[in-house]
Amino acid sequence: MGEIKLAVPEAGISFGELSRLLRDRFGHDLHIEGDVVDTVEGGLALTVRGDGVPAKRFVGQETDLGKLTSDAAEYAYAQSEPVLWSYYLINNDRNEEAIRFSRMASVSADNADRPYLLNNWASATANTGKWREGLELYLAALKIKPDFWIGHNSVINAHWALGEEEGAWLAGEHLRRAARGWPGLSPETYYQNVDALTWNLGPWRNSATADAAETGGVGSTVAGTAAITLTDIDIRLHDLADGKIMLQTLQPDPNDPPTTVMGFYLRGRLAAESGDVATAAQEMEAFETAYANPAVRFNWPGYNCWVAPAEEAAGRPD
Repeated sequence: MGEIKLAVPEAGISFGELSRLLRDRFGHDLHIEGDVVDTVEGGLALTVRGDGVPAKRFVGQETDLGKLTSDAAEYAYAQSEPVLWSYYLINNDRNEEAIRFSRMASVSADNADRPYLLNNWASATANTGKWREGLELYLAALKIKPDFWIGHNSVINAHWALGEEEGAWLAGEHLRRAARGWPGLSPETYYQNVDALTWNLGPWRNSATADAAETGGVGSTVAGTAAITLTDIDIRLHDLADGKIMLQTLQPDPNDPPTTVMGFYLRGRLAAESGDVATAAQEMEAFETAYANPAVRFNWPGYNCWVAPAEEAAGRPD
């Protein structure tokens, strides 16, 4: 499409630039068009429309043009790629928005998208502490798509988070049958929760390594968790040298609480395994406090159990 400049005094911007913003921010090339006009109140009104994107108007002051453009970009992305948009909301800790969006989008979605929207609705719900409700949504997704491997993984995790470890193992057996063997048709990555429960550490680490390589070190199950998972497994394998190296690849992000919280845990476990009981207790106490975040508790269920031996070793049996 041609470059159409918006008629905004001293702030020229084109819809080509808006399209590039979408592409740069979300990696998605979307054909859009629209216009911006002065409002009666003296502000700006930006209207955007595009392929599969109904027209929508965004209103603000002249100084709000950047925000109006960003809001329009998010709207266009949500309308054109609802599944990816709901993932984006969850990965940016916008769970309440993800719940509302996924719930509404799932109503009109076809059977190709609906399982993914239900799964994302479930994950956002679980991240707010409603684990049983999340489990019901995960199971609803599997009814539509029995070979939804990541959905099976989510069911296993939900049972574990609810303290139903036997239910988690049985869900793993259901995945094995659906996949016609272990791992069968499903990637080993989606057995990770059963691997963790049963300390099946070799296959768990191999699948986590492969998953990190395929996703640029991010991880495909919970964004940003590849370094957390690999460090955790190294510690369980008593490979402290590699665990320390892997921990250095974890980049805490203020907008991503799990990486910060799990950083306390991993440093505490490394210290405990190294015999530094004082540091272990300090880090694990910080972890226990931060573990109150329901999104962390859901994605790493039972990990607070490691606090007790660290406190015991530091001479704090109370």
